[in-house]
Amino acid sequence: MNFSSNDRERPNLGIDYRAILRALMKNGIYILMLACILGIWAYVILKTYKNDEYVCRINMVVVSRDNSSGSLNDYNMNSVVKRCASALNSEVLISRIKEDLNCKELWGSLEATVVVGSNMILLESRAPDAEHSFSILTSAIKNYPKVSSYVTGGYLMEKMGVPSTERITKTGSHSGYFAFILSVLVLVTGSAVITFGCIFNGRIQNPIQARQKIDGDYLGEILYERKQAKKSILLTNPTVSFVYTRNLNRIVNVFQRKMKSRNAKSVMITSVMENEGKSTVSANMALALALQGKKVLLIDADLKRPALYKIFDKKITPDKEISSYLKGTITYQDVVTLDNEYGYYYCFGSVSVDDSCRALAADRLKQLLESAAKEMDYIILDSPPCGLMRDAEILGEVMEETVLVVRQNMVKSVVLNDTIDILEQSGTHVAGYILNAYRSKAGTRGSGYGYQKYYRYGQKLPDEM
Repeated sequence: MNFSSNDRERPNLGIDYRAILRALMKNGIYILMLACILGIWAYVILKTYKNDEYVCRINMVVVSRDNSSGSLNDYNMNSVVKRCASALNSEVLISRIKEDLNCKELWGSLEATVVVGSNMILLESRAPDAEHSFSILTSAIKNYPKVSSYVTGGYLMEKMGVPSTERITKTGSHSGYFAFILSVLVLVTGSAVITFGCIFNGRIQNPIQARQKIDGDYLGEILYERKQAKKSILLTNPTVSFVYTRNLNRIVNVFQRKMKSRNAKSVMITSVMENEGKSTVSANMALALALQGKKVLLIDADLKRPALYKIFDKKITPDKEISSYLKGTITYQDVVTLDNEYGYYYCFGSVSVDDSCRALAADRLKQLLESAAKEMDYIILDSPPCGLMRDAEILGEVMEETVLVVRQNMVKSVVLNDTIDILEQSGTHVAGYILNAYRSKAGTRGSGYGYQKYYRYGQKLPDEM
């Protein structure tokens, strides 16, 4: 594998930040919806089960009875303050409050907290309503001398002021605040999951990752091109961008050098999955070579889902069907047709063949290739996805070279490498791979055609490139 100096200097190690951004844009609405739903649920639940609280407070101060130097030193004072706070928080005081209020359970809570660095204690009562909160605090003040006298010794604990209903404060359940925090956490977590998923999903996101992870020669990338007015993406279409045409011509030039170095004429264009764009790549490679003056035969060997006749908008009659040739009902001269407008030869089909493996394994295909090799400079064969059917492996036995079309962010590199091994074991040589429909910046998505009828893959995916 050859790495350019720019690739070696990249600090991101192949991480495609634009792909991450696209994934966040694509899934952001769902994360936002989930965050809103969970936030609303949290708000309703908190509002239902977490009531508002009424707080009644009073400050207590611990003082010495005789003001002697021994009783006023910091150690003794801090120790007594802590013992007084413990007495106020004790179950003994709670029991006396229950007796005083004539109730079995306390409708609230009582808490004493030492004010750090002082001889003061903050005594708070909390309850669902102001009346119970005030009653608990006044009962605590009334009964605390009975439980604190044995721990205070030479000290007194006095209240600073008197409890007042006017000083009772209401603390809300903060339902809105907690619901907002939960929503933010869901947003952050969802975004983090998508980000890490993009980084570690093993799929090919950009040319750097392709060179690093795929065991094969990198032929180039074709940028994503959106279909215009339901027209096929062909070099001869005036709506196709200059960048698309330029990149494809570069790939064709690299491809020709590889074919010449191996003295090969026939090449199979395939992919692991459907909708990776192999048919459009096959069509444009044939067009590019024909426009250079080469004699090219383009064969549609995807017998279950023929696509090239749709891409070129050709009407294939029964006496021109490739399936008819494979059955032996027509000859080589009948099935091979010249396109007078652009100068390429083609052999297409428009009807589905159920037993495609048997049809492709017959000697008729081999005879077709042998006859074409005598006349053509290149034979380009569009095969079915090799990850879905055995057809590509059968074709690999008679094809000299194979080019794998890899659509961005579709197939894991492990699967791609296994596919390359399987193809080479079948007898063909994998000349390299093309990164197709590469989005170099955030964009939109299209729609594609499916193999679900035969392969049971029902996903709706972007336009086949």
